[in-house]
Amino acid sequence: MPCVAHPGAAHPGSPVVAPVGAVDAPAVAPAWPTPLGACLGAGGFASVWEVPGGASVVKIAHAAHELSRARLVREAEALGAIGAPAVPALLGHGVLPDGRAWIEMGRITGVTLGDLMITGAVTSERSVAHALALLDALARVHAAGFVHRDLKPDNLVLGPDGRVTILDLGLARRWPTDGADPTRAGIQVGSLEYMPPEQLRDASAVDPRADLYAFGCVLYELVAGRPPFVGEASRLERAHAALRPTPLSTHASVPVALEAAVHECLAKLPDRRPPSATALRDRLLALQATAPVLSHAAPSMSVVGEGTQPVVLLWAELPRVDRALLGLLGAHKVTVVSQRGRRVLGAVLGADHADPAGAAIAAARDLAAAGARVALHLDALQVSTRATGTSLTGASVESPEAWLPPGAWTGVVLTRSLAAVAQVPARPSELPSGFVSLGDPGDSNELVGRDGTIAALVADAELALGATGAAAAGPAFAVMIGDLAVGKSAVAAAVADRLRAAGLHVHLAAIPPPGAGRAAVSALAGLVEPAAGPAVRAIGDALRAAARARPLVASSTICDRADTSCTTRSSTPPSAARRCRCGCSASARRGSSSAGPGSARARSATGARSCRRSLTRRRSP
Repeated sequence: MPCVAHPGAAHPGSPVVAPVGAVDAPAVAPAWPTPLGACLGAGGFASVWEVPGGASVVKIAHAAHELSRARLVREAEALGAIGAPAVPALLGHGVLPDGRAWIEMGRITGVTLGDLMITGAVTSERSVAHALALLDALARVHAAGFVHRDLKPDNLVLGPDGRVTILDLGLARRWPTDGADPTRAGIQVGSLEYMPPEQLRDASAVDPRADLYAFGCVLYELVAGRPPFVGEASRLERAHAALRPTPLSTHASVPVALEAAVHECLAKLPDRRPPSATALRDRLLALQATAPVLSHAAPSMSVVGEGTQPVVLLWAELPRVDRALLGLLGAHKVTVVSQRGRRVLGAVLGADHADPAGAAIAAARDLAAAGARVALHLDALQVSTRATGTSLTGASVESPEAWLPPGAWTGVVLTRSLAAVAQVPARPSELPSGFVSLGDPGDSNELVGRDGTIAALVADAELALGATGAAAAGPAFAVMIGDLAVGKSAVAAAVADRLRAAGLHVHLAAIPPPGAGRAAVSALAGLVEPAAGPAVRAIGDALRAAARARPLVASSTICDRADTSCTTRSSTPPSAARRCRCGCSASARRGSSSAGPGSARARSATGARSCRRSLTRRRSP
């Protein structure tokens, strides 16, 4: 619960920012032997109240069920075993007459690391100093026999003396074994932006090196101004499990040794991380004592830097002001032009992006998913570079209300000036005619400049299936691969329409990405029954039976990366089949058949030609 006893949001001198996941404070203080003071914070699990006198706070669970009581008992055990100043001092714990558990603890003065980063990255020198203080506290947690499992900037308070105090130990687990772990088996615990791969798989299969991964995420964010990975839940899960973060030096000039230490903490395998918080602390102390050799960020490849140029403007009204939402803008390299409370005006420049419109739309989708309303606009602005950063001049920046919609809206809207050049799905808007609403990624959109590509793909399919007078053939398989949002689904839909017109049956479906909560085989619903026994064999048998029973064309989008088509002509005998080998997929990665702007347009025919060459005849079992 990120807001529990978080002095960074509750004490004098700290930025007043609503914490991530915060909810409204209870209107009435709970029953207590003496009247409680103000509610300092409230989250989904508990609220924190000031005890008169100011030396302590009391944390009281919202619910009276057994799980909440067990979690607060575990937190009290951890606080007592670890002790101040690494964690708040435990002053008492128990259960109220209404069944809700409580903990009284010492009040911590300071600012959370999350609040510290609200304005952006911290210098590498200060980041190392804060990291050393955090490792001192984390070593105490591990020495007491606990793994925290929810380290993140909002749970770390930097005190006036430079020490870091770790909060929120309700998810702490004893190690190496914990037979009384209050978290239920199979339930994901922690915060996805900072969660190690092994904790994603099984929260009970962690040791102190899981906290070192989260520490690496925190230190990366301190230096870079953004976590190693950002996005919605399923993308974060995939990233932590399988992707390398961009080098830290991409975001800031940092000592080579610091960059190496951070990325070692972010190793996917625990054995490849530093062995302990103490060992890592000694390593950073040595770094602090030597003259650093800097690793510099790579220069921008853009040739557009200054002068009048097209700029995509992003105006957003956030549901709340917090570091995570503002961090989304930094993650997408959106330059913040101005901010007034929850309203932010940002700009996406050609100097930072090969596709500014696509980058702005991706940022808008992420903000809208978090509850913001967003408007996007394209205009020519004067861009100049100064020592303090990039400066934008123009009426659209100085008076954004001149292009913003006049009425209320939800989600993402585009002005006509941007919609005319951004090849993305759009829907009519209830706003005046100068605006359209951004469509869902899977919505169809008008294809521009794709007639040749679609014709080539249709010709491939007709040749493979014998639809043009060639010898009758059986099921065929082809793959189109391209970057996210370049239009693979739109091309697949257009090809499917042409194949339907040629008398073929078509099945279109999306293969859900990992973390979506649905099995990949769900894309075949309607063609095959749920697999019983070994999945690969059962699915293969069911598909062959379906192909023998009736002709079909199956087309799927795979993990936002590929469109797959499996086709059978109506006159196809079950004894023959064609398929596209892996060579087609490799060639298609170099040039996707797509509807998006940019270089994919010129390269798209490459994949089609490769696909045609790769079709080979084989016998069906």
